[in-house]
Amino acid sequence: TLVRAASKMRFSPNNDIVVADKAGDAYLFSTSSPMGNGTLILGHLSMLLDVLVTQDMKYILTTDRDEKIRVSMFPNCYNILSYCLGHAKFVTNISELPHDKSILISCGGDGNLKLWDYKHGTELMSVNFCDKISKCTIDKFNQHLRDNYYDECVDVLPVKHMRVSHFHEMESLVVISFYNSEILLIYSITNDQKSQLVANYLESLSVELEPVDCCLHKKNLWLLTDVGFRVYKFQDNKFVVHDTLNCAVKHLNKSWETLKDITVKQNFFPILYKRKYDNVQEYLERKKIRL
Repeated sequence: TLVRAASKMRFSPNNDIVVADKAGDAYLFSTSSPMGNGTLILGHLSMLLDVLVTQDMKYILTTDRDEKIRVSMFPNCYNILSYCLGHAKFVTNISELPHDKSILISCGGDGNLKLWDYKHGTELMSVNFCDKISKCTIDKFNQHLRDNYYDECVDVLPVKHMRVSHFHEMESLVVISFYNSEILLIYSITNDQKSQLVANYLESLSVELEPVDCCLHKKNLWLLTDVGFRVYKFQDNKFVVHDTLNCAVKHLNKSWETLKDITVKQNFFPILYKRKYDNVQEYLERKKIRL
């Protein structure tokens, strides 16, 4: 049981569970003692949005709503190694670069994909993808924020998911999805002959509905939407529908039809922005009554 609602959950390499909550704290739960209480291991002053234990189990990386990425020792998380500072908005997703795990990849609400030497807090590369999202889509998102009384106007959609996969010895594949969008951006990250990082934009994949979740496994992209699973295979530098697997997962879609009816639909993006409250009119009414 958590004190606050969870904002992110991840398995560690040894299959323990790290849970981040909306109060800015992270807890470690042991799968060997499933009924045991979680151990508070670290805290931020702002809501945590992502958490990651590195593959070598030496570090834990946490991101928050205040643009920070913190690198702490693990499991002695009170020892802070570095900060990766450079994002202009909240950071929603972090991951180790699959073909070079000494490098961290991150993105969030500022329209930039960043790569870091996280142990030293040094930014290695930044890729801006603002021009890949249409103005019409962004206008609809801003209208949605206004309709829900959020005091924000954005020029790029916030990233919902970032998935990475090892592609070749010196190349990784990156897939980015967004809130309120049916577009996914596909990038490859490679090392050239001089070991310099190079990011290549491959395509914008258009799907039927905004993904509820997605998984990049080897060269297959699994998408879950309101209508069920859809699988794509990477072929000739783009994703195409995987007909064979889509036929095989039809029974899963029937199960999803049942499951989605009992699933509470929650949109996470509102907590990323500040809601405006207009209580002036209420104050004036009370003042008039007193007079």
